[in-house]
Amino acid sequence: MDSYYDHEYPPADWSVDELAQTLAETEPEFPLPTYEDRSRWEQIASTPPTADIVEDAVETAREKRGERYPRRGATAYLQAHREGEGSGGNSHERRDLLGQRVVAECVEGEGEYLDDIYDAVWTICERTSWVGPFHLRQHPPSDAEGLPALPADEDRHIDLHVADISRTLGELDYILGDELHDTVRDRIRREADRKAFTPYLSRDDFWWNDPPVNNWSATCNAGVAIAALHLADDPRRQAEVVMKAVRSLESFLEAFDDDGATAEGVSYWGAGFSSYTSLAAHLEARTDGEYSLFSPPIIDDIARFPINVQLSPTVYPSFSDMGGESSTLVPHTCCRLGKRLDIPGLGAMGRRDVERDGSLRVYELVRNLAWPHEVPTDWELPVPPLRKFFHGTDWWVSRTRDRELAVATKGGHNAESHNHNDLGSFVVHFDGESPLRDLGSQGYTHGYFSDERYEFLAARSLGHSVPYVNGYEQGSVGELHGKPEYSATVVDRNESDDRDDITYELADAYPDEAGLASLRRTFELDRSDRRVVVTDRASFAADAPGEEITSMLVSYFPMSASGDVITIEGETTTTTVTVDGAETVEVERLPEAIRDRDVWRARIGLGADGPDAVASTEPADDLAARLVIEPRLD
Repeated sequence: MDSYYDHEYPPADWSVDELAQTLAETEPEFPLPTYEDRSRWEQIASTPPTADIVEDAVETAREKRGERYPRRGATAYLQAHREGEGSGGNSHERRDLLGQRVVAECVEGEGEYLDDIYDAVWTICERTSWVGPFHLRQHPPSDAEGLPALPADEDRHIDLHVADISRTLGELDYILGDELHDTVRDRIRREADRKAFTPYLSRDDFWWNDPPVNNWSATCNAGVAIAALHLADDPRRQAEVVMKAVRSLESFLEAFDDDGATAEGVSYWGAGFSSYTSLAAHLEARTDGEYSLFSPPIIDDIARFPINVQLSPTVYPSFSDMGGESSTLVPHTCCRLGKRLDIPGLGAMGRRDVERDGSLRVYELVRNLAWPHEVPTDWELPVPPLRKFFHGTDWWVSRTRDRELAVATKGGHNAESHNHNDLGSFVVHFDGESPLRDLGSQGYTHGYFSDERYEFLAARSLGHSVPYVNGYEQGSVGELHGKPEYSATVVDRNESDDRDDITYELADAYPDEAGLASLRRTFELDRSDRRVVVTDRASFAADAPGEEITSMLVSYFPMSASGDVITIEGETTTTTVTVDGAETVEVERLPEAIRDRDVWRARIGLGADGPDAVASTEPADDLAARLVIEPRLD
């Protein structure tokens, strides 16, 4: 991801020596309920919105009492290497069960689940590597067959799994405290030092630390730093780990644009910024507020990102690799940010989403149980702004006054983290449905994160509502560490009470061989007539191989075409797309194209005459068409 802005980052002035001294002089307290805080656990277990979650956790822990924690053997790694997907085992189930057992022990306080917890912790500590099987192939050390290599401790790799495991064990140790056997606590510290702290401090070549960075930077840095605050053997070592994380996290914040947007979308906002928030909360509590990662001014804008892009409650644009539009924000993160930054609407979103979340790993489950109780119950859900443009990512969202109809569009470039070739793509959302939308991710496999990526429908431009030019899709190769080759530029943007519009120049999103001189796409939200208008205007270079442009529309809802009218039948809405200025209009169905779901795609061939209402451009338009999109309730 790009570095979008020159920002103020007060933590850059911190020093290892001063932080170590502060850590040595303050008591190790963190914003998590411990086993000894019986009244807190009683509140969590008996009051909304967490009582039902606790009941389910205790019931599962009781039902599976005595069930052995599965080992991760060689075949887990070999399967991921050979088959190119998955982890080769039920890693999520066993991770979740550990979280449920910790909560059950804290709530019941009878010691009934400690042996199960010991078994899980001991098995995790005995693993040859904490690197996940899926990531080992992409980020060695591993041998040619995909098994973990056996490097010296200082040469070990750190990935999301190492950060997750070390953080899990650190917080488990803090929460249960003296209820844990001394030998188990000692084992946790030894393995965390060998597999997390030593390589973290010894190596400077982790790919996720080199700008441009993505959500991995926050997740890996914060996970290891939180673990170190709990488990590292002395304040100096804690400070060294934390300061290394702090310096790297400056690059993480630079990956957000001037207005707090991330091109990775809301789901990865949750993955990365949630980790950043947890470390900020931990460090602030541990140092009595003397050291705050909440201090950079951009934090407030980043925190408001989900509010600013919300299409309807719990629905957000599914640009990039966001799996689906309906997304549960990380509840504990929204609650903490809402309370800490005085954003009531965000805190209310977090409290609302607690029962929808389902996250059961130790550190997410305990936070989701504890932090929502800090949010005032009279805080109301937010009303998103009428319009929002994000300078840098060049996302644009505009809504009708009742927020019932919204359009979201995407600029930027095609070298983003979790990139799709989707410049000029858009979402039309009405009354909780998106008749025209981004398809989201294809599902994570090694092929999807390889040179084959843009053979997958979800990532290539033929899987998005963007133009197809002279047989060419948008370019799929950009310079990751410099100016991208394939980009979109905002050339005009207007706002008024009745309508908003934005125009992107898309010619640079396509290879030179496509022969474009200009390709301008204008989006207009007409509030008076409650419709979205999309206009494509194209002109070609003298040596262009042809003059053929097809504007695509994609949807998960059935489409049909009759003359110049496309009809999209949603579950509760019907949307008509009236095409003005096209030579051809065709609809095709792609069975089970994305995650076993059918995809419908319309192909609209632009006409030479063009619609009457299209203004002239320089050079003169060769092709033009206008799409008038009008959703209505059935």
